[in-house]
Amino acid sequence: MINFIYKTICLFTWLLGFQTAFAQSRGNLNSNFVFEGMTILPGTSQSLNLPVISLQQDSTYIPLTIINGMFRGPVIGLIAGIHGFEYPPIMAMQKLGKEINPKEVSGTILIIPIANVASFFKRTVYYDPRDGKNLNRQFPGNKNGTITELLAHTISSKFIQRCNFVADIHAGDANEDLHPYVAIYEYGTQTAKAKQMALALDFPWIIISENAPKPGMPTLYCTAEAVSKDIPVVGIEYGKLGQVQASDAEYINKRLKNMMRSLGVLPGNMEVTNSPIEIRKRSSIKSDQTGIFYTEYRSGSLFKEGAKLGYITDVFGNVIQEVYAPFDGFIIYVTITPPINKGEMLFSIASF
Repeated sequence: MINFIYKTICLFTWLLGFQTAFAQSRGNLNSNFVFEGMTILPGTSQSLNLPVISLQQDSTYIPLTIINGMFRGPVIGLIAGIHGFEYPPIMAMQKLGKEINPKEVSGTILIIPIANVASFFKRTVYYDPRDGKNLNRQFPGNKNGTITELLAHTISSKFIQRCNFVADIHAGDANEDLHPYVAIYEYGTQTAKAKQMALALDFPWIIISENAPKPGMPTLYCTAEAVSKDIPVVGIEYGKLGQVQASDAEYINKRLKNMMRSLGVLPGNMEVTNSPIEIRKRSSIKSDQTGIFYTEYRSGSLFKEGAKLGYITDVFGNVIQEVYAPFDGFIIYVTITPPINKGEMLFSIASF
């Protein structure tokens, strides 16, 4: 038995030495990745909770998995859970961190499975339960601000700035019926790489975002914060109504691995099956009233100009607003839960 254990150790040592020697012979062996005092060796992974404590003494943390590849390459950041009720990306990131072998990676993969932990465990839609703010409207954040502002600042300064590429992964929240898509910005020199990433994700729709950062103005969105630093970024939307199935995580991770192959982070060849529709202009229809919303339209539905898309009643069932299509087009996502407040989104739509 002792002889068997000895031989096993020798074989493992030889294999590790062979792999290291092979990497060195290519001049491609990765270096250590240091994050907040933690050193992650090439070919290994580590998970940690990054504490976030505001001046008001509100506290949270950001869970982070760091996969430091055996070989040199870029740093890619994958972030989910900016909105805590968007479950498919969160579950996908949990699985992805376990599925990737660091010894096959070129570069470093940073994974945040749940950016807004408080929102996730309190099951809140859009907003952080402590200060009532939407994390995806707070970038670049404020190190002296409320907990959500500090959370945005921490993600921007300690996560995004370490990356060469970023994917911000969302889903339809508890009230949103959403059609899958990937969004990019035509902004700065990152555009070509962003398009490469988007095509490798193999989604049915690519949306060209109109929310590009404006000089001197807050970036607001996580993706806009990355693109303001000229980091190639994609925004992914997959899943709806706060629901999650095992197949959702598989769908997301299959496409993320495809994207990482296109960037040389993972070995192997890409598989692309879609010829995506490119959407360059979308519009919003918001509620003029607070009441109860009715619609039979769903994401992906086509409509004609002038079609009645839905209506809003007061609490007694009296119609107080009717909603009509402003042009011929289709629905990207729609709020289908009954309660609606004045100014909230009813439909995100696009024209042909």
